Amino acid sequence: MQRVLDKLVAADLVRIGKGATLDDDRIDIGHEALLRNWPRLVVWLEEERARLRTRLRLTSTAEAWAARGKGDEALLRGVLLEEALAYDDLSEQERAFVAASRGAMETERSATEERQKRELAKARSQARWRAMFAAVTGVLTGRADNREHPFGEGTD
Repeated sequence: MQRVLDKLVAADLVRIGKGATLDDDRIDIGHEALLRNWPRLVVWLEEERARLRTRLRLTSTAEAWAARGKGDEALLRGVLLEEALAYDDLSEQERAFVAASRGAMETERSATEERQKRELAKARSQARWRAMFAAVTGVLTGRADNREHPFGEGTD
């Protein structure tokens, strides 16, 4: 990758803008022909822009979470949390934010599982009571029928 980049720089097709660290360096397109004639490069650039937008959203959300007192309502859930978990270069604040989000998700999942267990137990209990009621009703109905026919059913 570095060799290709060096060749592109030597041909003045791209320029490298130095950042504070190597990760902060920028690569700028030096010639419009690259974009017109290299469709895969355009796709890579779009993918990188999308990745940067997602990362900036994570950073700003983590900052807002910290500024608002680290409340649970600002934590990540679902797909956004899955995306955040994929990063391995998080800042300290972002790591704390993602960890809190993950913990809240696990707590919510546990609470949901417990609620489902209670609802299932309640449904089973209600089913047992209905079955017992039906059995008792059947027995009582059978006795009532026998009283109405003192000689038993089917006798003329």
